[in-house]
Amino acid sequence: MSRCLIVENSAVIRRVTRTIMLNLGFEVDEAATGRDGVETFNRHIPRLAIVDAGLSDMPALDVLRQMRKLGGGRVQILYCTTQFDVLELQRAHAAGATDLLVKPFDRQSLSAKLDAWQTSEQEMPRENFYNRLSRSEIVRNV
Repeated sequence: MSRCLIVENSAVIRRVTRTIMLNLGFEVDEAATGRDGVETFNRHIPRLAIVDAGLSDMPALDVLRQMRKLGGGRVQILYCTTQFDVLELQRAHAAGATDLLVKPFDRQSLSAKLDAWQTSEQEMPRENFYNRLSRSEIVRNV
């Protein structure tokens, strides 16, 4: 079973995301702050991390950088944001995000991200996720 870490300020979003990920067969760890997220990540390096863009205690980009460094290429990191800002997404990718997840999301959209990765236990190259954005994601968020 793969492990997932959810780093999110909102208890409601953490609970919903946890339920989705448990139903998808993941073991789930949670953190309400960036610092707790990095500590938990370091203790139990997950296969997938979902990181909120609006963390209150530290910049999410710093969290992404630390996770990418600790996890190498073995971890998929979803950058979770409420807005579609190309510059922000470029910075997130440069900091270590594998892909983005736009809030609000549901089980179907999260499952689609996971299915698209066809994750394996081998190290995977981080392609530029802008190349994979669907037209519907771009139009929906402009």
